[in-house]
Amino acid sequence: MCDSAYNALCDSCTVCHHSAPVGSPEEQWACVPCQEFADTVYHNCSTCNYTEQWEKAPCAETSDRVCASITRSRTCGVGEYAGNHSRTSDSLCLQCSIHDTLYEGQRLHYYTSAGRRYDDATSCDLACRPSRACATQQTLRLAA
Repeated sequence: MCDSAYNALCDSCTVCHHSAPVGSPEEQWACVPCQEFADTVYHNCSTCNYTEQWEKAPCAETSDRVCASITRSRTCGVGEYAGNHSRTSDSLCLQCSIHDTLYEGQRLHYYTSAGRRYDDATSCDLACRPSRACATQQTLRLAA
């Protein structure tokens, strides 16, 4: 605090936080705020390794970026697989995908497990519905 009765040297606090490209050296946050006899202390923002992590919270003026590990072993239900993470969101459970044929309005296969591989929509195990049409198709596949 400055007082006109004293011979004081006053200066404003340094303000460094501004929008900068993610991961650039200019991206900083104030780890120690400006105080009466000390200027603001800044550190470079942490960077996430986006192949293994996602950004849980962005770098801000008074807080560092928070990175979290991607949940690759997420438990999903039968017919679902874990995947589809992004830079700012963790993995999700998503519907598995099969190339199936309708026969008399019914699918010929059904899921028997959750996905076995991360981010692979076709990694759920399948079984053939007990019907004559499906058994005929299985026989034709084996003969080919």
